[in-house]
Amino acid sequence: MMTCRVRVVIGGLVVVIIAGSAYTLARPALAFLVEKATRDNTIVTVSLLTTSFLVARSVAAPFAGYLGDKRPSLRVSILQLALFPSTIILIGMWLMPHPLTLIALMAVWGFLSGVYWPTAQYAVSRVAGTKALGTYFGLGGLGMSIGYFIYSLPFIDDMNAILYSALILGLSAAIAYPLFSSTQACMTISQDTITMATINTEDKATVDRLATAILAPRTLWVLSASLLLGSTRGVLGEFLYVYLARVHGVEKSVLGSVLGFSQLVSIAGSISAGFLASRLGIHRVLLLVILLNSLGLIIVSAKVGLILVAFSLSLLHFTVNASMPLTRNVLVSASPIYAGTVIGISNTLSNIGGAVTPVIGALLYESIDGVVATPLLVLDKRGLVFLVLAFSGLFLALTYPLIRHNYGST
Repeated sequence: MMTCRVRVVIGGLVVVIIAGSAYTLARPALAFLVEKATRDNTIVTVSLLTTSFLVARSVAAPFAGYLGDKRPSLRVSILQLALFPSTIILIGMWLMPHPLTLIALMAVWGFLSGVYWPTAQYAVSRVAGTKALGTYFGLGGLGMSIGYFIYSLPFIDDMNAILYSALILGLSAAIAYPLFSSTQACMTISQDTITMATINTEDKATVDRLATAILAPRTLWVLSASLLLGSTRGVLGEFLYVYLARVHGVEKSVLGSVLGFSQLVSIAGSISAGFLASRLGIHRVLLLVILLNSLGLIIVSAKVGLILVAFSLSLLHFTVNASMPLTRNVLVSASPIYAGTVIGISNTLSNIGGAVTPVIGALLYESIDGVVATPLLVLDKRGLVFLVLAFSGLFLALTYPLIRHNYGST
């Protein structure tokens, strides 16, 4: 019989693979359904799918984390039950594929996602240690890769993709329910720690020390990285699907294969992040991640061939996935007692960036046309949002010596 800890780890890792595949199977299908149904064929409307999802998720993540810290028993209920209503949402999308309905249902799905996934991250890190988050995000990347490859199959049309996505997510919900039953004991901090936390929350000096730790310059630098890479993640969704089809001429079958391959590469980012951080320091690894992310953004904004497009997407998914366990681990280390809350904060920052950039990118896409020739690349102005993010990353990288000067080796 499996122990409580084993069930939590297996449940978290298995569910993130299956649910991840459902997520990426549905997303491109939803994007192209909205694009076809929108009268003016604008990419702005398509990008609202990402924005509605991530805005709702950014609201839900800290809320769920705070409730979990205050009432740990709620975490078990969330892990057992929250995927069932998400499955119903996908079925609703399949039955009512009107653009406005899809955007509204994406918001509900985003809220449920914001409740579920930070809770799952907390559960895995609590019973297996924060280093296990690298494996968690890596397997999530594997699941997302599978979803993209399924989407590329010739017999999968957009409506079928949504239905199959609902069935796959329903399977993950059915697996989660028994695996997470009666697991509260191993996800709860010891009674001594809880007592100390209760005493400390009434101690203003302790709260001030917590705020000081979170607001320290190097922690803020990591939070800025989370915001930046979350913004990158935002433009890797519905906006990217349509951008690749229109600007680079990538067809459906090729799109799924290219995205699936890039997600496979991202697994290495998630797993290697913790390994490298333990030897080089989290901040140094994040610096490398930011520089590679900027390189990928510049390439995808240029008029290049399919091989370079695939290379740039691999870099982007690699860096986005590598950043997630790194930024979460920094905040958990800053406040282990309120780990659920701070993981929620990190998710929120990432989601806010991801919610804003697709719409900004779409507005720039619609308002600017033409190309800019440089000595190395021909840049397409419709991909201006990628360049803005790339140079923001380079600026953040330039501030790293200030952090290193003030705090030494990081």
